[in-house]
Amino acid sequence: MDIIELSEYVKENYPENEELWVGSKKIIIRKILNFKRNKMNEEDL
Repeated sequence: MDIIELSEYVKENYPENEELWVGSKKIIIRKILNFKRNKMNEEDL
């Protein structure tokens, strides 16, 4: 998956978080993982 495909995937699945859309491939993936982790932690509380 190249950066364009990754950006399109993120835009489709996380339209409310524009900050997840930009950056290098590694940065986008880290942002998504952190976002998911934070969301799971909030649900546990």
